[in-house]
Amino acid sequence: ENDNENDKNNENDNEIENENIENQHFDDENNQSNNDNNETNKQLVVCRACDQNIRGKAVKIDQGFWHPECFVCYHCQLPFADGAFIEKDGYVYCVEHYKTLFSTCAACGQIVDDDQALEVFGKIWHENCFVCTICKNQFKGGRCIQKGGKPFCSRECAAKM
Repeated sequence: ENDNENDKNNENDNEIENENIENQHFDDENNQSNNDNNETNKQLVVCRACDQNIRGKAVKIDQGFWHPECFVCYHCQLPFADGAFIEKDGYVYCVEHYKTLFSTCAACGQIVDDDQALEVFGKIWHENCFVCTICKNQFKGGRCIQKGGKPFCSRECAAKM
């Protein structure tokens, strides 16, 4: 399964909410409102970007809360001009930088569109680029051997590496 499918893109799955969280406390397990009187279990909501407490408006997506001014691409630090972002490992990226950073083919280094992506050995590949490292043949029956993170069609080809 393609790791990219597990990452959250706001055009598909994420809901962005501008929420007023003034005077609310959340437990640190799952950011659920905690209204009991046990102060030791309560903490203020912390911005994922700047690690400062949030009072007032917040942007909320699946992975947490951000100050509205902190909700920017983790890589380029610019706001999401078209509103599109992708979340990965608790960080948000503009689509351009997400693709550059995480969706490049292990063989050719070019960006891989989701509809062309294969994930094998924890790497992303174009379907046409996922071939034996030595003989460049496609894998018959979907079987291949990994050596040094590279795919091989047979033990003989792997031994040549």
